[in-house]
Amino acid sequence: MPPNTHSTPTKSSPKKVGRTTHSKFFQELLQEGSVTDGNSPTLIEPHEIPWIDYDLLAKGREFVKQNYAVVLTTMMLADTIGFISKQIASTVFKSFYPNNICGGRFLSTFRTTMCQWLLSDFSSGANSEFVQAIQRVRKLHKILGRPAVKPIVPPEGIQYPAEYKELLACIREDMKSVDTTDYPSHLISWTPSMYFTQLDVTLVAFGMYAPFIVYPNKVGLYTTFQEDEGLRGYVHIWAVIGKMLGVQDRYNLALHPDRDLYMEIVTKLGKPGLKMADESVIFSIEKMIEGLVNTTIPYSLTAKSLIFQAMELADIKGEKVWGMMNWHDKWTYYNSKVSIYCMRFSLVRISANFFVWGMLTLYIKLFFKVHKGK
Repeated sequence: MPPNTHSTPTKSSPKKVGRTTHSKFFQELLQEGSVTDGNSPTLIEPHEIPWIDYDLLAKGREFVKQNYAVVLTTMMLADTIGFISKQIASTVFKSFYPNNICGGRFLSTFRTTMCQWLLSDFSSGANSEFVQAIQRVRKLHKILGRPAVKPIVPPEGIQYPAEYKELLACIREDMKSVDTTDYPSHLISWTPSMYFTQLDVTLVAFGMYAPFIVYPNKVGLYTTFQEDEGLRGYVHIWAVIGKMLGVQDRYNLALHPDRDLYMEIVTKLGKPGLKMADESVIFSIEKMIEGLVNTTIPYSLTAKSLIFQAMELADIKGEKVWGMMNWHDKWTYYNSKVSIYCMRFSLVRISANFFVWGMLTLYIKLFFKVHKGK
């Protein structure tokens, strides 16, 4: 386990979560965050954030450039496995069925919004592309959070492959020791009383940086939060993005980069969420993977492989799921393991960075017309 992350509060970290307050913080996030609107009434610009640290942000941008491939692939896969929360999956379900167009849209948004956020100069002013992109996402969140007509999710008449039931049975058998007591009903309902809560927005962002703190080596990052100021800067970027998207400081997990706290969230939300998944969740994960893989590197990942890797990251053996995996599933698993191992070598990491950047850029130029202002 990494050394204790606690230190004297700094400008970039207004409040550290002590070990004795983990449970209290978690319960507040769970109980109050799930019933608090995730949309703030007005946009807070970077210069209005009292704890912002521009030097740390610059180091975070440099970290992204140096680890572009690891950062982007981890974010994509974390976002996909995040569909165990139906509130996250519900926003894109309509792009899965009847025609699966989610992959292209996701890559386009990812390259033109997410990557722009991570590499932007936050001090560039209210008219910058970064702030304008934040504004567009905030408007989208408000529309999704207060829909005129609640969407029917999953759509009527949808039929799931028969193997989904077998896969779910294997997942539950492998995870039979996982406690689901604290798992909020809000996250397993397609029609909650409130959409886009503080908890929802916080958890989406959480998946973008938490893996690098909880298990960095397992995702191809051979450094630690304590050792790498660039990684601390990367987390700070997400603290600022979260604040601008409407996350209150008390729920903004990027302001509390504590491995023990993050592990508690993985243990009490991540693991139970996967254990309680149903056919619609597996469908969402599989369709997103198909969309991403088919439009980038065909046959490089499968749903069962991703689920098994997620279980492995969470220290779940996954023997039943492994037994259900075919040769293709297992090949993609071993391919991922080799790729992650090779990221420790500078030449491989640099080559992977250029490959991922070039692939996304070329793909969008060939298949998408990106219109500013949309």
